[in-house]
Amino acid sequence: MGEDFLNIAREYQEKIEDELKEICKETIDLVEGVLLPRLLGGTEHYEQQHQEEQNKENKENKENKENKENKENKKHNNNNNITSRQKQSQRYSRKLQRNTRLDINQTRKFST
Repeated sequence: MGEDFLNIAREYQEKIEDELKEICKETIDLVEGVLLPRLLGGTEHYEQQHQEEQNKENKENKENKENKENKENKKHNNNNNITSRQKQSQRYSRKLQRNTRLDINQTRKFST
């Protein structure tokens, strides 16, 4: 149970960090892409450079999201496998308990 809580906390932390990174990136892009060029007067060269950086970052973000989705899918599949193994184990335990009770009851019948 403790591990589940830690995993949930870590996932939540990652989501918050990703959102903060995105907000900071957008803010920096605004400052660099709009405000500074207007202050400096020339925007054509800067806009081209900014667009190239933006394309590169978008590609990296897409790859990061795909990697995260793949990790989450693997984790989900592993959780399903664990759950099915736990269910199988529980069924087997119940079956053993029933068989043990039957054996005890049969032994009592023969001893009386």
